[in-house]
Amino acid sequence: MSSGVRRHPPRGRGVAVLSEYWGIDAISKRLGVSRPTVQRLHLGAGLLMYRRTLKGVAKGRRRWVWYTSDDLLRMWEIARCQADLEWARAERVRRANHLDRDVDVRAPRGG
Repeated sequence: MSSGVRRHPPRGRGVAVLSEYWGIDAISKRLGVSRPTVQRLHLGAGLLMYRRTLKGVAKGRRRWVWYTSDDLLRMWEIARCQADLEWARAERVRRANHLDRDVDVRAPRGG
């Protein structure tokens, strides 16, 4: 199996099905993006995926494939949310400090 999705049955009541994504094609389909975008997200945004060894691969063929799961994708999305929240808070402080320096404290002219 060089590419595809494997679903594990629920282990108990109310437990979601865990899906595994084997190969860039399956990962890109799950994320709804292109293959190059998956690679860019992995290198640039820390998309959680890693190489898994394939069993029973013929000699001379690549013996690994990129792998991720719903759990890894969920952790990556949470980390991105936290990073964006920290950025937004820092941006708010930066803008507030910038506005404080630009405020004209003199009395209004005219009238």
